[in-house]
Amino acid sequence: MSSLEHWIYFWRMVLWASLAVIAASCGVSDIGSGTPDAMDGYGVGEADSGPPDVMDGYGVGEADSSTPDVMDGGNADNDSSDATGGPPLFSPLFDTGYEANEAVGCDSIRCGESSLAYSKLLFYIPQANTDWESWDTGDLKGIMDVYYEVDAPPISRSARIVDDPTEVGNRVLRLQVRDATIDADYQGHFKGRVQTVAHLNQPVPELYYRERVYLHPDFSLLMSYPADGDQWWLGVGLQEMRAGTPPAGDPYSFLMNVTLVPDFTANVFRMAIQGKKKALGDSHWTVVWYATDREAILPLGEWLTIETAYKQGDAYTGRFVVVVWREGGSEPIIVLNRTTWTYNPDSPVPVALNAWNGPQKLYSSDNVIHYIRDQGGVAQIYFDDFSLDTVWPAGWVPPPSTPGVVTE
Repeated sequence: MSSLEHWIYFWRMVLWASLAVIAASCGVSDIGSGTPDAMDGYGVGEADSGPPDVMDGYGVGEADSSTPDVMDGGNADNDSSDATGGPPLFSPLFDTGYEANEAVGCDSIRCGESSLAYSKLLFYIPQANTDWESWDTGDLKGIMDVYYEVDAPPISRSARIVDDPTEVGNRVLRLQVRDATIDADYQGHFKGRVQTVAHLNQPVPELYYRERVYLHPDFSLLMSYPADGDQWWLGVGLQEMRAGTPPAGDPYSFLMNVTLVPDFTANVFRMAIQGKKKALGDSHWTVVWYATDREAILPLGEWLTIETAYKQGDAYTGRFVVVVWREGGSEPIIVLNRTTWTYNPDSPVPVALNAWNGPQKLYSSDNVIHYIRDQGGVAQIYFDDFSLDTVWPAGWVPPPSTPGVVTE
């Protein structure tokens, strides 16, 4: 690291710490505390007290927002950039490779065999909160934990630091779900979840993060799912963020998520993104926008790098971008690049991102989880090299959407 980079890193850390102090002194509420239906109604075809949106890779069958969105791969001032050659270089505010020297792990109380539904300690962000004991005082700002939603035996679902399935000596985060134990409140169905939750020091209008993701080959077992079987929610949630949350009393909530969706006709998996809104008191989420690439294959059994970028804004200024790279690739294999609403269109004022419920996530239905299990597999995803910043990398221009992208 050069001398200049050292100074940039130092002053970024000073700024981050200052923001944390300001947020604490102003009484900014913790995100994700309390009894959550906070992450219920995630929306990958899930019913939240109403009929499900079936995320089958071919659309959700709901009308899009009447206000136009743009799928042009960039704003007018930056469309000329060449985005080839791999993800951009940047100095992250926080990063981890889940290695032993990075304060990654679980204490005996939160990660023992007596499982908890929430706040299983996985790791913390030292730049934002260096007080390990703050876990015992309820101060969750600036750290991350693991969320399961309901209590269940560890064998049912787990988050663990384990060996890389492809590289000896490398440690990675593994999320597994064997049993769907959460009541979905829809026709007797259940769902299963394990995810990290980032407790933000304060709402942020911009976010960029990337990580390596390994989708286990056991997901391929889902391809033999019977065509005449129950078709409720056959997708898998991979990431989620929110601008406004019902548990925090926000009157206008909005979520954006990234999902793995099966294309049974082609016998492959695709990637999809969507934005959904919910007013305080509503029983279910309503889809505002949706996009998927019907041509690009999301491969299993290999490490991928996924970039996710967000900017607060309306139909003309909001941005939500997901870029997927193969290891060593010079061109992305999937780009879902939307200029669209990133907060609830019904809100009279802009709302910034204030809940990050799943930088790493595995969330799906009993249909998916139990079918894979009954065929001898396990629904599981590995994550590595997670890095983030509250601004986009300097000079970075997201590439345009790949040719097979369709929107609703």
